[in-house]
Amino acid sequence: MLNLRCIFILATVLWVGLCSQATAQEDSVADKIKAFSKRKTKTQKYLLAYKLAPGDKIRWKQDHQILNKGRVGGSEEETTSTRTQSEFVWEVQAVDALKKARFDISLDNIKVWSKIGEDKPVTYNSKDFKPDEVEDVPDSCRAYHERIGRAVASFSVLPNGTISAKKSNYPSVNLGGIGDAPVIAFPKEAIAVGHQWDINDTLRARDEYGVYKTLNLRVRYELDKVVKGKAYISFTTDVLTPMNSEKVHSQIINHMTRGIAVFDIARGMILHREVRWNEKVVGFDTPDSFLVYRAKRTEKLVIDPVDANSGTNTKSSATKSNVRQATMLAPLEEK
Repeated sequence: MLNLRCIFILATVLWVGLCSQATAQEDSVADKIKAFSKRKTKTQKYLLAYKLAPGDKIRWKQDHQILNKGRVGGSEEETTSTRTQSEFVWEVQAVDALKKARFDISLDNIKVWSKIGEDKPVTYNSKDFKPDEVEDVPDSCRAYHERIGRAVASFSVLPNGTISAKKSNYPSVNLGGIGDAPVIAFPKEAIAVGHQWDINDTLRARDEYGVYKTLNLRVRYELDKVVKGKAYISFTTDVLTPMNSEKVHSQIINHMTRGIAVFDIARGMILHREVRWNEKVVGFDTPDSFLVYRAKRTEKLVIDPVDANSGTNTKSSATKSNVRQATMLAPLEEK
């Protein structure tokens, strides 16, 4: 009887030992798989490139909100708030043998809300007016009304997003700098998560003595992550030239962008982009003068339902409906 009991105990100990060894081996395998996945994520590279074809019509919904607070020359503090919700359309005119695409950007429709100080807000909705009813449009919104349905600007873009040419069709339309362009310039080679790249630009601004200063700017981009074929990119604009003049600073605040973008690698197009501004300048005019500039602009690609289900940028879906749909984003919160 004793021998049987000893044999049972010995068998139990051996079984527990084997189970523990098997569990340890499973944990070791799981850890190795996890470590391999991390190494693969760090070393895997992605080619970010735009895929445009002649005749493509790409629709965007944009929500742009601006809050200005300031005081100049001893005057009282004044606040100006503006919000526009608009739809723009890219129409690809041509793509050459090097895949350089030339496209026009037109304003399809726009809603405007604007308020200066304690004045009554000015509102405008382009859908409420016919093209020849310009006299009924608020004075501050007539420039928008005259552009409805027309090409506002034209761009020529290489596959990696480098702009080779750009043209504004209206003197009042400022095409902005590299941090405010309709496309992001990617590296020409494939990149891994964590990769950073810089795009440089220059600006000119007058100092307190009326002398023009040339400033070197840098927009730094970083590929933060790639999830299900979507590349998540962050970017920040910095002034590299030493800037000791608040007068100069007050003239470039709308170029000081930072934000995020989501790029669909298979589709070859930005799906969503958010740009923010948050700048403050003190003493640029008189000692008590100041300017606060806060803004947020969101852009969202309008995705065709058929294209959305497939998750790819197919020729057939682009031909059937060259227009892509999306929703407006939440408003900017005042602080």
